[in-house]
Amino acid sequence: MNNAKGFWSEGGINFSDVKNGSWFYSAVARAVAAGYVKGYSDGSFKPNNTITRAEAAVMIANTAKLSANEAGAYRFTDIGSIPAWARGSVGAVVAAGYMTGYPDGSFDANASISRAEAVSSLNRMLGGTAYQPTQPTTPTTDTTKTTSDDVVIENKGTTLKNQTVDGNVTIAKSVGNGDVTLRNVTIKGDLIVKGGGSNTVTLEDVDVRGKVRLLKEGVHLHLVGDTDIRKLLIDLAARITQSSSYKDEIDEIILAGDGDLNKTTRIDVPAKQLRIENQADLILGGDVEKLIVDEDAKGAEIEIKKGTTVNELNTDAKIKLTGKGRIDLLDVSASGVTFDKNLNIRKTDTSNGATAPKENGSTSTGGNSGGSSGGSSGTASKEITGAEKVTRDVPYGTSADDALAAIPKTVTLKLKGGSTTTTTVTNWKWADGVSYNTTPTENTNYKATTTVTIPSGYTYNGTLTAEATVTVHPLDKTKLEAAKNAYMDLQNKQTYDEKEAATDKEKILIKDSTPDQITAGVRFATPKDWRPLDDAIKSVENQERIGFASQQKCDDTAKTLQAAIDDFIQNKVKVGTSKTTDAYILQKVKDELLNTDRGVYAYSSKLQPLKPGSAYPLYMGSWTAGDGVYVNIQWTATGEGAQYVTKIEDSSGDLGHYELDGISNLVTRGALIGSTTPKQPKQVTFTATVKNSQNDHVIGTLDYPATIGAPISATLPSGTPQFTTTRDSTSTTGATKFTGVVPITLHGADAIKSVPSDCVTMANSNTESNADEVSFRTITVDKVEKSGDVLNVTVSVITGGIGGVWNENSSVPKFSEGILPNIAIDTSNFQLKENTLGWYLPTDALNLGNMTVDVLTPAFTGVEHADDPTTGKQTFTIHTQNMPENAKVEVALAKKDAHVADIEQSTIQAVATRVGDGKYSVTFNKNDFEPNTEYYIWLRYGSPGSDWAYESVTNRPTYTPNSTTGGGSDSSESGSGNTTEGSQAGA
Repeated sequence: MNNAKGFWSEGGINFSDVKNGSWFYSAVARAVAAGYVKGYSDGSFKPNNTITRAEAAVMIANTAKLSANEAGAYRFTDIGSIPAWARGSVGAVVAAGYMTGYPDGSFDANASISRAEAVSSLNRMLGGTAYQPTQPTTPTTDTTKTTSDDVVIENKGTTLKNQTVDGNVTIAKSVGNGDVTLRNVTIKGDLIVKGGGSNTVTLEDVDVRGKVRLLKEGVHLHLVGDTDIRKLLIDLAARITQSSSYKDEIDEIILAGDGDLNKTTRIDVPAKQLRIENQADLILGGDVEKLIVDEDAKGAEIEIKKGTTVNELNTDAKIKLTGKGRIDLLDVSASGVTFDKNLNIRKTDTSNGATAPKENGSTSTGGNSGGSSGGSSGTASKEITGAEKVTRDVPYGTSADDALAAIPKTVTLKLKGGSTTTTTVTNWKWADGVSYNTTPTENTNYKATTTVTIPSGYTYNGTLTAEATVTVHPLDKTKLEAAKNAYMDLQNKQTYDEKEAATDKEKILIKDSTPDQITAGVRFATPKDWRPLDDAIKSVENQERIGFASQQKCDDTAKTLQAAIDDFIQNKVKVGTSKTTDAYILQKVKDELLNTDRGVYAYSSKLQPLKPGSAYPLYMGSWTAGDGVYVNIQWTATGEGAQYVTKIEDSSGDLGHYELDGISNLVTRGALIGSTTPKQPKQVTFTATVKNSQNDHVIGTLDYPATIGAPISATLPSGTPQFTTTRDSTSTTGATKFTGVVPITLHGADAIKSVPSDCVTMANSNTESNADEVSFRTITVDKVEKSGDVLNVTVSVITGGIGGVWNENSSVPKFSEGILPNIAIDTSNFQLKENTLGWYLPTDALNLGNMTVDVLTPAFTGVEHADDPTTGKQTFTIHTQNMPENAKVEVALAKKDAHVADIEQSTIQAVATRVGDGKYSVTFNKNDFEPNTEYYIWLRYGSPGSDWAYESVTNRPTYTPNSTTGGGSDSSESGSGNTTEGSQAGA
């Protein structure tokens, strides 16, 4: 009722049974001020007198003037127990969302509720927002918004997030023992918990500006992240826990005792102050700066868990302390306090005349002797040693006087021995030399001081001065920037093209018109409606140029801009209703007629890319757009790919076919793609010109992109790959194996995901060769690898007995050519990517023809002779090229008149040793030669049976031993054998 009628003022009430601080105090005060509730003649309100749920339903229905809805009451399983006189009201309030049943399907009409709950319900039901998600089991809301109403959560499993609530949030009794989660919520009022049990009520990044009130026994409150609770009131036994991400502390916790606290309450979160007002059973697992036990809490039991510290515990009641935690100062004002011996009490103060606390089970009476196993005996010291520093943060623009006034008036005094007490100060002043700046550009600290009046009963030697540090923050423009960004986002949605607005639903058309003149569904506003936004942003820009005097001024400017934006969106933006505008008809043609979801067309993604020789459908002819409007469609093609579109027509016969999912489809109306194949995919745009059939008026055009496809192809390299030997043959024929890589360039490689290893083929031999070509007895494709846009094909070949490469006219043969015949690529098993970029696989294999390769055949290129006059050793160094490392190189010397057939019987013959890159060495004794006799040097590599090099070659190396010196002679009398420029080796 209060919320519905705007009753916010609280009247002065002095009911004997409604205490300030009671959870229903504000609701009763507002209701009394509004005049719709009164107390009893004896001065009481009797908040605990009960009415039934049926009676409450009647009260709510009557006040809200709801129509009776008896049928609605029959949804409940206990309809028989709902009084007949209340059924219409029960059905009405349930239908309106003001009341709900219980999880078991019952309404429980005869169950009692207190008058306090009834008044609170009226406030909620009539003025609040019943938060009822559409999916009760896992309800959430993702919209960031602010509500000025109260919010009531009535279903278990609810998650309320991203909201600012100006009023209260109530977790209703109907939640039962279920879970409820609040995430990123700011509550400017109170959080009232009436539902939830051992399952958690989780607060994650929640800021409660008012109080948190626990009115459900056994509820488990779990704090997560940056949750801020200023005041927590616990009426019934509950459990409070924290996650590892929670780093804050609760300012004040009160075990209020308005309900039943006889059962154990467990608090595992830190708090600045904890007060126990009535008898309670408490397990404490979070550090507490100050714990206060009131006189009415006599008999309370407090267990302080191991690792938990209470800085100061003041008790005015006889209590029992247990556990293994620590109390820095135990201030006892009541006799009979007991403690466990494992409890670490550092200091005890009994200066108020109470007997010293006793160890549990002890019978000693010991006077004021203390009683802490963890600290010294006696009373706490009253000698002040200093004052703790005070800090205060103030926003940009705060004046010097206001900053001083903002400094806390409470100062903590340090006592000898480590304990503390507090006192109040009244007159803070800036320290000498302070030059206060109200508008800093960064956090700036200023020092203030005050003289402390020593409290009665305490001592200090001299004048005590307290210090405060005031931090003035720089201007925070976060809210302003957010509002400016919201304006820019709105400005980016602005358009003056109605067709664009009809296509993009995010756009807002700016046009001086009325809804019946604007395309149906198009959001629009008039220039006059937009003008306040322009004025608001200009005001912001002017204010930024002038500068902000304070943080509040900046925030107010942001608020004004945001208000203008909200007003524009909520009140100025209208929606068009006309269904005869060009924009509406064009959008309808796009959405209904030419939509690829409703038909298969040349621009449909499933038909891409378009292939040469195929025809593809396009809608042609007349179509009814509704409201008496008829249109016809005409097509044109533009872009690079348009040259491949040979026809766009409505054919009387067959225009052609296209294939989809293995099925050939006939086309009579559409586009024909010619037989010419582009080397690269080409883009083409099919443009539909939409005309009014009655008057030939061009309503508009629609563009649809498509791709003229290109088949994947390949080309052989322009260069000549080189093949090198991989091993020396051990066969009697002297056959040698060569290997090399043939790089084949793929056109459309980016569309290929993978290729099989056997996709490249070629003839398995090529024995037909010219005199200067290598004859390949076997050709083998060893491996195919795709690297970028290249297929690297590793090929091995084996040559014939002498390689088929003997050429006596080649003085220094570097290579000979060989032919790899009939190279082809089978693309049928290529794996293409999801987006082929306009490429497609050809239907036939790619026949690339023959490929010439350079076979780097082994050759002997020279011989050097050296004579060791001491030993008579004759050393010959043979130079080679392309010789495999494991080659067997043989050297033989025979008289000049010996025939090649006699070389095998030569006695001057040995296998050379590899001594370097392409160099081999062999040594003979001088006694092996006949003096002054000319010898030919014969060379070969391979195995017995291979041919010797220099057969029938005129320029052959010779060696003539000198009978006198044991050296050799040649035509230049150099003392060494002739060195040839080389000749090709037999293989």
